[in-house]
Amino acid sequence: MPLERRRNGLQRPWNGFQITTYLLLPYLTASFLSLCLPLLPHLAFRIVAASVLVLACLATATLGYVTAATDPADVLPGLPAATASPSFPRVDAALARIARKKAEEGEGEDGGDLLKYCWLCNANVHVHAMHCKFCDKCVGEFDHHCQWLNTCVGKINYRYFFATVASVGFFLWWYVACEVALVVGYLRGGEEGGSVRELADQVYGGGKGRVL
Repeated sequence: MPLERRRNGLQRPWNGFQITTYLLLPYLTASFLSLCLPLLPHLAFRIVAASVLVLACLATATLGYVTAATDPADVLPGLPAATASPSFPRVDAALARIARKKAEEGEGEDGGDLLKYCWLCNANVHVHAMHCKFCDKCVGEFDHHCQWLNTCVGKINYRYFFATVASVGFFLWWYVACEVALVVGYLRGGEEGGSVRELADQVYGGGKGRVL
């Protein structure tokens, strides 16, 4: 049974990694806000920690959505209509403009060595395009197929993907930094450690905060 061409990462079927992404990000955010945030000893720390984490979560979700929703397929004038993405006409229009510009500069179908023929797509594509076996389409300047977003990464959406990775990195760094600061404050004792322990006893019950 031939593969159905995937327009983007939002098109079903979804894979396990993609579903894990959709569940893990809100789970980490909710667990931090409900379990760790109440243990921070000062209101100002809580506001800053919560605001930064929520903003990082929203940025990651937004950038990940844009990356997955963008069709990175390689598009040239005369490409079969079956390879277009009717759900994202703006993306196709942008790709068409790029192809026309290259054609005007002598890099179009008359460019010879700048094009190649894909037997799977049954069309000419740019020489740096590669056919993705997961999405069944040629992707301009193909980098890889991201299993976590279930979409190809190429020239069209690479900057969105890079921004997503940077946002995820910052989210995890802030999450771990707040956790480490909380543990260090608890272990140091003194006024700061006592505050954390007192809050732990209040939130989780007398004596239970000792297991933090």
